[in-house]
Amino acid sequence: MLEKGEVQRIQITSSGDVFILTYQHGQLPLILKDSITVNEFLKNLRSLEDTWGIEEHDRIPVQMSDLPLNTFAQRWNSKLCAGLLLISCGLFAFSMRRMFSQKINLGKAANSGILGKSTDIPRYHDNSKPPKTSGSSFDSENNRFSFRPPFHWDPVTGINTIRPTTSTVKFKDVAGLHACKQEVMEFVSYLKNPQKYQALGAKLPKGALLLGPPGTGKTLLVKALANEAEVPFFSMAGPQFVEVVGGLGALRLRQLFSAARSHSPAIIFIDELDSVGRRRNSEPRDGEGVSELDQTLNQLLVEMDGMDTTEGVIVFGATNRADLLDQALLRAGRFDRHIFIDLPNLAERKEIFAVYIAQYQLAPDVVQNELVERLSAWCPGMSGADIARLCNEAALSAARRDEVVGVTKADFEAAFERISAGCFFCR
Repeated sequence: MLEKGEVQRIQITSSGDVFILTYQHGQLPLILKDSITVNEFLKNLRSLEDTWGIEEHDRIPVQMSDLPLNTFAQRWNSKLCAGLLLISCGLFAFSMRRMFSQKINLGKAANSGILGKSTDIPRYHDNSKPPKTSGSSFDSENNRFSFRPPFHWDPVTGINTIRPTTSTVKFKDVAGLHACKQEVMEFVSYLKNPQKYQALGAKLPKGALLLGPPGTGKTLLVKALANEAEVPFFSMAGPQFVEVVGGLGALRLRQLFSAARSHSPAIIFIDELDSVGRRRNSEPRDGEGVSELDQTLNQLLVEMDGMDTTEGVIVFGATNRADLLDQALLRAGRFDRHIFIDLPNLAERKEIFAVYIAQYQLAPDVVQNELVERLSAWCPGMSGADIARLCNEAALSAARRDEVVGVTKADFEAAFERISAGCFFCR
């Protein structure tokens, strides 16, 4: 430490205790207790400085003090506590000043008429139609208490910014799935012409559950439905409702349904429903109450068919593990329709290949119809996502060549081999 030049000065007490103060800010002085006398300590210190060639004006100053050891320690502890207290007071004063300045600005804006007759800033925005009020008691979490903070408080990032999702997918972009598209077209007809059904006393199903293997187009079908029906579309994944802090998952669900009701008619899509709708435990463990997953599921059941529900909101759920779902979620009045989306057959694979192959530049000697017939016969059991991956791998194989003339038949064959048997270079 002395050789590196880190020592600022040395203080020696009358009891023989040596305090070494360094240049590092905030570090307490080092305390040495040596059996040698003060003169011997000074002699050894100057001898070391002579050995290292330290000039006279650069040598470490040594001060003699009559204060005992505990006085020095108390002095340094008091300095440290005073510094921490000053920092805490400064942060508190800064936060209070910012809070009151925002409150004053909000009051000025309300008095000048910038915010209109009410100072309540709308939480959800949609240019197509103004938000509607709902009879739900959970429409506004911040209005449940008489006191409202003058600043925007969001305990979870993004929980108060739920907005409709824009979808550009149409039914013509969804290849295959003819029976499923016919099933969901009834929802489109009701949302576009509800008077026809209401005159007959018919009610639209409150929800539809899309079942099937992964990659079969469940999410794509719901996006096309929302675009064709021309209604606001709210989409969230099931794991987004699973929170570490208890109650936040149920709060997020209330916010989602409140946003959808304010834009009714609207569509809510919950992907990976099995993560939030998993079957509840029959008996809680010892020392445990209702778990966070059970709380979130109970809130979903109430929102879909409880005592305080309103029509105009359709809930779509997608999962590939229907065996894990709770029976209360599958009953009539919640998910009334169960639409099973299976792997595409030969005719549907031809349509899917035709849609994807048309997006790539083929070689001049490749005939698209013949290629579609050949590939669709090669790929039984493949989903739509697998077919999209095969076409993309063929384009990547063509891009590896120096001369790019287009995607050839050999590229599609190499892509099929790579997906079916793995990479040739990795074996």
